[in-house]
Amino acid sequence: RSCHVLLVCACAAGIADDWTVVTNADDTEGAACTSTSCVLVGTVSDVDACRKACETLDKCVVFSFNHNSHHCYSNTNPVWKPLPNDHVDSGCKTAAVPGCGAPAPPPQPPGPPAPSPPPPGLHYDGVIRSDPDGSMVAYMIPPYKSNHASTLEQLPDGSLVAAWFSGEKEEASGCAIVFAKLPAGSSTWSSAATLAERDDFSNQNPVLFYDNSTSILHLFHSQAPAESGESESQIWHLQSSDAGATWTKSEPFFTAAGDFPRNRIIRRKDGTILFPYYSQAVGHPNWSVMGISMTDAVGSNTSWKAYVVDKSSDLVQPSVVRTTGGLAVFFRDRNAKNIYRATSVNEGVSWTTPKATPLPNNNAGIEAYTLHDGRIVIAFNPQTSGRDPLAVALSADSGLTWPQQRNVQHGLSRTSGGDGAGNEFSYPTILQDRNGTIHMMYTYLRETIKYKSFNPEWISSTHGEK
Repeated sequence: RSCHVLLVCACAAGIADDWTVVTNADDTEGAACTSTSCVLVGTVSDVDACRKACETLDKCVVFSFNHNSHHCYSNTNPVWKPLPNDHVDSGCKTAAVPGCGAPAPPPQPPGPPAPSPPPPGLHYDGVIRSDPDGSMVAYMIPPYKSNHASTLEQLPDGSLVAAWFSGEKEEASGCAIVFAKLPAGSSTWSSAATLAERDDFSNQNPVLFYDNSTSILHLFHSQAPAESGESESQIWHLQSSDAGATWTKSEPFFTAAGDFPRNRIIRRKDGTILFPYYSQAVGHPNWSVMGISMTDAVGSNTSWKAYVVDKSSDLVQPSVVRTTGGLAVFFRDRNAKNIYRATSVNEGVSWTTPKATPLPNNNAGIEAYTLHDGRIVIAFNPQTSGRDPLAVALSADSGLTWPQQRNVQHGLSRTSGGDGAGNEFSYPTILQDRNGTIHMMYTYLRETIKYKSFNPEWISSTHGEK
């Protein structure tokens, strides 16, 4: 039977096929009528007989007939709440029931997954507060349930901007790129705005880049079919010309299958742009790639050349920094042994053979940054398994040695403690502002993104964690 409404003049009632309006009709619908207004009239031959039975009952205004059991139900409650059912027809007295015979409202799609509540004593409100370890911290307002892989950038007025991916979980359909801002002079991060979201696809690993030559804030991110891993990913792009207030629509940029971004974009000495990313395409080992623009602006995807980093198999998510001798790059190790390092004297076109540094790696994200004094700071998990603790380290010799190191997070407390079992503090992003303060963000239990700021001396402080 098709779903339609008939007006039965003898009863002045509308009859709707394939709908049930009486609570708990019977059979596959559940138990017999339990509400005081609902009555099982009995077994009848057809829906018309059920309608006539309703006419004879005191105050009956709605009825339902089950074609499988031939049970007829009546109800004195004048509310029309139809539910789809392929073997139940219902009717009502049009004069007594508002909306009698009207179609049921279409089911509403489920809303985004709700964020998790913060652990006791913490506030996921974006407010920056002093921490007992001497740093300043804030926990972002999580837009959705799972939050991961943040990126930080500073604007010319001193504002900080951040982006990360948020959704039901990593790789889930509709996983979105979200964006928050800390205006210059403010002590509160904004709520996160959703910038890029697509059903049946997952957006991940955003990278922010402010182009001083054009005053445009760029945002790159991965996009892949949901639950497909990284081999089908492309790199997409959107931009803002008003410091993040409004954005263009996200569009494909690097369209080779398997391309995936993660870490900071930098300028080359000639003014062109170096975009480090990696490729997980089917048919070759996962390796790192250096995208180099042919102009001093981001431009279109046709104005770039891609250079595969030689001998970078299983070394991904490259983080490039400038040193006194040229460029250095640090890699995540898919084999979970060490952070690897290589150098370039031609601004990223070619690189030395990557070699292991003294720093361990757990096959998780890292990021390095060159400080004003020439030292390099790197954020990483200082172990080969698990994602707790999370640490920072300093190098004064272009990343060869790292004599100063301090845990940023260990256990659920804001200072230290806990065995780290099951905790996740990962995928850090780090930069130093014009005033010398180091700003850092990282994944906090996948529940939110945590912000932390400190000066370089905090890392080598004698009372800090080693």
